[in-house]
Amino acid sequence: MKKLFFISLTIILTGFVLVSTLGSSLAFLEAKTKSVAVSLPKIDEAPAKKIILVKVTAYGPPLFPEKSLTRAGQPVGWGVIAVDPKVIPLGTILSFPEIFPGKKFRAIDTGKKVKGARVDIWLPEEEAVKQFGRRRITAVITNAKFP
Repeated sequence: MKKLFFISLTIILTGFVLVSTLGSSLAFLEAKTKSVAVSLPKIDEAPAKKIILVKVTAYGPPLFPEKSLTRAGQPVGWGVIAVDPKVIPLGTILSFPEIFPGKKFRAIDTGKKVKGARVDIWLPEEEAVKQFGRRRITAVITNAKFP
Protein backbone atom coordinates (compact mmCIF):
# COMPACT_ATOMS: atom_id res chain seq x y z
CA MET A 1 0.00 0.00 0.00
CA LYS A 2 2.86 2.33 0.83
CA LYS A 3 4.35 1.65 -2.60
CA LEU A 4 1.10 2.57 -4.31
CA PHE A 5 0.87 5.75 -2.23
CA PHE A 6 4.42 6.82 -3.19
CA ILE A 7 3.83 6.02 -6.86
CA SER A 8 0.60 8.06 -6.85
CA LEU A 9 2.30 10.93 -5.02
CA THR A 10 5.19 10.86 -7.49
CA ILE A 11 2.79 10.98 -10.46
CA ILE A 12 0.83 13.86 -8.90
CA LEU A 13 3.97 15.89 -8.13
CA THR A 14 5.39 15.22 -11.59
CA GLY A 15 2.08 16.40 -13.04
CA PHE A 16 2.28 19.66 -11.05
CA VAL A 17 5.82 20.26 -12.24
CA LEU A 18 4.86 19.59 -15.86
CA VAL A 19 1.74 21.77 -15.68
CA SER A 20 3.62 24.68 -14.12
CA THR A 21 6.36 24.35 -16.75
CA LEU A 22 3.80 24.13 -19.52
CA GLY A 23 1.94 27.12 -18.10
CA SER A 24 5.06 29.29 -18.16
CA SER A 25 5.73 28.16 -21.75
CA LEU A 26 2.21 29.20 -22.75
CA ALA A 27 2.69 32.59 -21.08
CA PHE A 28 5.87 33.06 -23.12
CA LEU A 29 4.02 32.16 -26.32
CA GLU A 30 1.18 34.51 -25.42
CA ALA A 31 3.60 37.38 -24.81
CA LYS A 32 5.30 36.64 -28.11
CA THR A 33 1.96 36.69 -29.95
CA LYS A 34 1.06 40.04 -28.38
CA SER A 35 4.33 41.63 -29.52
CA VAL A 36 3.75 40.43 -33.08
CA ALA A 37 0.20 41.85 -33.13
CA VAL A 38 1.46 45.26 -31.97
CA SER A 39 4.01 45.43 -34.76
CA LEU A 40 1.42 44.96 -37.54
CA PRO A 41 0.65 48.09 -39.62
CA LYS A 42 -2.59 50.00 -39.07
CA ILE A 43 -5.26 49.63 -41.75
CA ASP A 44 -4.85 53.21 -42.97
CA GLU A 45 -1.10 52.66 -43.36
CA ALA A 46 -1.41 49.51 -45.45
CA PRO A 47 1.18 49.07 -48.18
CA ALA A 48 0.48 49.46 -51.88
CA LYS A 49 -1.51 46.69 -53.49
CA LYS A 50 -0.58 47.13 -57.09
CA ILE A 51 1.47 49.37 -59.36
CA ILE A 52 0.26 49.88 -62.93
CA LEU A 53 1.29 51.99 -65.91
CA VAL A 54 -1.53 54.26 -67.10
CA LYS A 55 -2.18 56.98 -69.66
CA VAL A 56 -3.24 60.10 -67.78
CA THR A 57 -5.18 63.10 -69.08
CA ALA A 58 -7.09 65.86 -67.32
CA TYR A 59 -10.65 67.16 -67.40
CA GLY A 60 -12.39 70.09 -65.77
CA PRO A 61 -14.01 73.46 -66.51
CA PRO A 62 -15.74 74.66 -68.59
CA LEU A 63 -17.28 71.31 -69.59
CA PHE A 64 -17.14 69.88 -66.06
CA PRO A 65 -17.42 72.66 -63.44
CA GLU A 66 -17.43 71.84 -59.72
CA LYS A 67 -21.22 71.47 -59.64
CA SER A 68 -21.05 68.56 -62.12
CA LEU A 69 -21.81 65.13 -60.66
CA THR A 70 -19.63 62.06 -61.02
CA ARG A 71 -20.77 58.54 -61.87
CA ALA A 72 -20.98 57.91 -58.12
CA GLY A 73 -23.36 60.88 -57.74
CA GLN A 74 -20.87 63.10 -55.91
CA PRO A 75 -19.72 66.51 -57.18
CA VAL A 76 -16.39 66.67 -59.00
CA GLY A 77 -13.53 68.35 -57.19
CA TRP A 78 -9.88 68.02 -56.33
CA GLY A 79 -8.93 64.36 -55.88
CA VAL A 80 -11.56 62.96 -58.27
CA ILE A 81 -10.49 60.77 -61.18
CA ALA A 82 -12.39 59.08 -63.99
CA VAL A 83 -11.50 55.45 -64.80
CA ASP A 84 -12.65 52.47 -66.80
CA PRO A 85 -14.40 50.40 -64.09
CA LYS A 86 -13.49 47.19 -65.93
CA VAL A 87 -9.80 47.93 -65.25
CA ILE A 88 -9.89 50.04 -62.07
CA PRO A 89 -13.04 49.54 -59.94
CA LEU A 90 -14.99 52.60 -58.79
CA GLY A 91 -14.06 53.55 -55.24
CA THR A 92 -10.40 52.61 -55.69
CA ILE A 93 -7.81 54.93 -54.12
CA LEU A 94 -4.84 55.77 -56.36
CA SER A 95 -1.76 57.92 -56.08
CA PHE A 96 0.53 59.27 -58.78
CA PRO A 97 3.91 59.79 -57.06
CA GLU A 98 5.62 61.12 -60.21
CA ILE A 99 3.31 64.12 -60.69
CA PHE A 100 1.41 64.51 -57.39
CA PRO A 101 3.65 63.11 -54.61
CA GLY A 102 1.78 62.45 -51.35
CA LYS A 103 -1.69 63.06 -52.84
CA LYS A 104 -4.52 60.51 -53.03
CA PHE A 105 -7.24 60.33 -55.67
CA ARG A 106 -10.65 58.59 -55.65
CA ALA A 107 -11.89 56.72 -58.71
CA ILE A 108 -15.56 57.80 -58.62
CA ASP A 109 -16.15 58.90 -62.22
CA THR A 110 -16.17 57.36 -65.70
CA GLY A 111 -16.09 58.80 -69.21
CA LYS A 112 -16.81 57.84 -72.82
CA LYS A 113 -13.15 58.13 -73.80
CA VAL A 114 -11.75 56.61 -70.60
CA LYS A 115 -11.13 53.03 -71.73
CA GLY A 116 -8.54 50.51 -70.60
CA ALA A 117 -5.59 51.58 -68.45
CA ARG A 118 -6.43 55.28 -68.73
CA VAL A 119 -7.19 57.82 -66.02
CA ASP A 120 -8.67 61.34 -66.24
CA ILE A 121 -7.76 63.63 -63.35
CA TRP A 122 -10.17 66.47 -62.55
CA LEU A 123 -8.39 69.84 -62.31
CA PRO A 124 -10.11 73.06 -61.17
CA GLU A 125 -8.76 75.43 -63.84
CA GLU A 126 -9.29 75.37 -67.60
CA GLU A 127 -5.71 76.46 -68.28
CA ALA A 128 -4.31 73.66 -66.10
CA VAL A 129 -6.42 71.12 -68.02
CA LYS A 130 -5.06 72.39 -71.36
CA GLN A 131 -1.45 72.38 -70.17
CA PHE A 132 -1.66 68.90 -68.60
CA GLY A 133 -1.72 67.06 -71.94
CA ARG A 134 -1.26 63.27 -72.03
CA ARG A 135 1.25 61.44 -69.92
CA ARG A 136 2.18 57.82 -69.37
CA ILE A 137 2.95 57.40 -65.68
CA THR A 138 2.90 54.92 -62.82
CA ALA A 139 -0.24 54.72 -60.66
CA VAL A 140 -0.16 53.08 -57.25
CA ILE A 141 -3.37 51.42 -56.08
CA THR A 142 -3.45 51.46 -52.28
CA ASN A 143 -5.56 50.21 -49.40
CA ALA A 144 -5.38 53.59 -47.76
CA LYS A 145 -8.59 55.40 -46.87
CA PHE A 146 -9.30 58.73 -48.49
CA PRO A 147 -9.24 61.51 -45.87
